[in-house]
Amino acid sequence: MESQLYEGTLDHATRMVLESIVRLEQKIDRLCSLLFSGEFHKYKYTGEVVNISGGGLRLVSPVNLSKGSYIDMCIFFPPAYNNPFFVIGEVRKRKAIIKENDTNRSKYLLGVKFVAIDEKDREAIIRYIFRTERQKLREARLECDG
Repeated sequence: MESQLYEGTLDHATRMVLESIVRLEQKIDRLCSLLFSGEFHKYKYTGEVVNISGGGLRLVSPVNLSKGSYIDMCIFFPPAYNNPFFVIGEVRKRKAIIKENDTNRSKYLLGVKFVAIDEKDREAIIRYIFRTERQKLREARLECDG
C-alpha cells in the first residue's frame, strides 16, 4: 500500500474544515466513552433550559441547589444541532417556581454562570442563538407578509 503526503500550506477554509473534523471526532470519542463507561448515568437529573447565552443559562430544575453550588452539565440542543456541550456552571440565582400537586414536588428556576467551558463550545452556542433568532425573525416577517 502506498501513501501520499501533502506538502505545503493549507488555506484558511481547509484549515477550518480540518479543525472542525478534529473537534467533531473528539466529541464522538467523548460520547462513546460516556456511553460505554456508563458515565451518562451520573447525570441523575434532567432540567429544561429556558434561556441560554455564551456566558450561562437559566433552567428549570427538579433539584433545589443553593447559590454558589457547582453543576456538571451536559447540554443538548434540538436534534438538528446534535452536538452536546459539557460545561461546569455555578448557580448564581435560585427561585422556587412550581409546586406539582400530584407529587408535591417543587421545581426551581436557576440562573447558572458557565465557569468551565471550551471556547469552541461557547462560540457554537452563540452561533446557535443567532441562528434561532434569525429563524424567528424570518418567521415573524412571513407572518406579517402573509
